[in-house]
Order: sequence, then structure tokens, then C-alpha cells
Amino acid sequence: TVKGNQMLKHFPDPVVETTNIQFNVSDPQPVSLAVYDITGREVRILLDKSVEADKNYDVTWNRTNDHGDRLQKGIYILRLVGEKVTLARKMTLQ
Repeated sequence: TVKGNQMLKHFPDPVVETTNIQFNVSDPQPVSLAVYDITGREVRILLDKSVEADKNYDVTWNRTNDHGDRLQKGIYILRLVGEKVTLARKMTLQ
């Protein structure tokens, strides 16, 4: 049998002020949700916790880095990593 869908998405896109990030995973596991700049440098950890299977999670992000500074316009990567999942998505900040 096929377990639930694994999903990572955000809206609005492009991001102007804030974005709502939604994800779910098909197995319970600890995950990390982070934002990376185009060079691969981690700029913000949004979530680092254990999550349940097949449950929709919502995280709101205000386009700031871990120091509270507003990120510049450009392309960023949203990445969700767990023991049994790796999902990534491109984000444009305007």
C-alpha cells in the first residue's frame, strides 16, 4: 500500500513580506525545516522537531534570518530533511 503523500509548498510566491509553508510526511520522524541562500548557506532554521505521519503542518516565515535581519531579494531554497525524507523547493523573495 502507498502511504500518504509527502509535500512541501509555500505561498504566496514570490514572497514579499511573509510566506506560509505547508508540509507533511508519510512517516513519523524528527525533521528540520530550513532556508538556504543560493550558495547553499543556511540562513534560517524554521522548525526542528518530531512530526507525525500524514498530518499537515503550517509554518509562517517573515523572510528574516536567524539574527532577525530581513533577507535581500533573490532566490532561496526551502529544505525539509528528516530520517526518511528530503524535500526541497525554490523560493523567490521580492
